[in-house]
Amino acid sequence: RRYAYFLVRGDGTYLIKRREGDNTYAITSSWTRHPAVQRADAKGEATNRLEVSVTPTKLSFVVNGSEVYAADPRLVDAHGTVGLRVNHNLDVHVVEFTAKKL
Repeated sequence: RRYAYFLVRGDGTYLIKRREGDNTYAITSSWTRHPAVQRADAKGEATNRLEVSVTPTKLSFVVNGSEVYAADPRLVDAHGTVGLRVNHNLDVHVVEFTAKKL
């Protein structure tokens, strides 16, 4: 198991980590607040569009059209399978999922 993951939560924060086997490593040091991440409303609902792009010189994480974090692309293994992982106790609606090689 080797993958990077990009999470948002209802308090308006995001987190980026990577997993290698049983170990996880922080890309961002902790949950980070950003105005682009929509907070949950009174019903506990929020809509956020997440994007990740990797070029030879830049790894970019985008929420709702705003880049929230950029890093050296060598931080992750950008070759392999792309997917979604949804944790327990969530009601998630995926409207669009696209992966393309540029």
